[in-house]
Amino acid sequence: MSRPAAVGDRVTVRPGVYAHITAIRRSPIPYAELTTEHGDRITIPLSKLEV
Repeated sequence: MSRPAAVGDRVTVRPGVYAHITAIRRSPIPYAELTTEHGDRITIPLSKLEV
């Protein structure tokens, strides 16, 4: 059973590339800010995120 994404969760960006959720913004469109193991920052809609 999946649960809502939370700050600190580790997610797979693509095979072999992982990131941690550093922030979740809920307005106007819910999205998560991620930081990869290499320090890159990514913004992704929460609807596309699986934990």
